[in-house]
Amino acid sequence: MMGWRSENRATLSPPFFLCICFGLICSYVVADDGQSNVGFGYTISNVNNDSSGQSLTANLNLIKSSSVFGDDIKHLTLNAR
Repeated sequence: MMGWRSENRATLSPPFFLCICFGLICSYVVADDGQSNVGFGYTISNVNNDSSGQSLTANLNLIKSSSVFGDDIKHLTLNAR
């Protein structure tokens, strides 16, 4: 049975390891900045597709208003082809 040889193990150099740790810490700090949500999104109230099956229409209703970027549009119609 062969054991691990020291030359076969992958090692990370200290500067590379520190860069990885620094990047992970920075991404955590940016992700948890304590600010409120920009928006809350929409719910789908109705979905229809045409007879050919090549396009879709959906009605979207605002879940909750947010004034971060101004007034929200309460009802939207999404058309996809």
